[in-house]
Amino acid sequence: MSTLGKWILGIVGLIIVASVISSLTRSGGASDEDRWAESFVPVLGAINRAGVEPARAMIEVESCQTTLECDRALLKMRDSMILYRPALTTAIGNLPNNPPSSFQNFQHDYRTMLELRLEAINLYIQGINGGNFAIIEKGDQIWFEATLAASDMIDELEKILK
Repeated sequence: MSTLGKWILGIVGLIIVASVISSLTRSGGASDEDRWAESFVPVLGAINRAGVEPARAMIEVESCQTTLECDRALLKMRDSMILYRPALTTAIGNLPNNPPSSFQNFQHDYRTMLELRLEAINLYIQGINGGNFAIIEKGDQIWFEATLAASDMIDELEKILK
């Protein structure tokens, strides 16, 4: 699967997760799950919004035809990831400290995904700045690991729904 495909899969998965969590916690009460969702869902939403421009930039990288187009697309991707990086850092810092037991594994997988994305983005930026495609490919590998963490997160959500 291309890096773009992995990116889109991750964003679609996160949008679905946000909807499911919101519906799971609409009991009208002030349960631990409700309080957790009140602090978690905004973090998830912020990451989804911040990821739009990097995804668009990756589309341009995947579809460029000429060296000039590809060079411009890579610079656009780098610039969008420089802007995405603080959103990831903020999200990691804003995750609730003590999720309810039913969401602990889920939140662990989400944090892992965010941390891996941050690592991948740092590699993408470094690789693009230095014109080093080996570093960019390492970023792709780390991004794939982030996609696996997202898959684990969705598996955890399925367990919660049962």
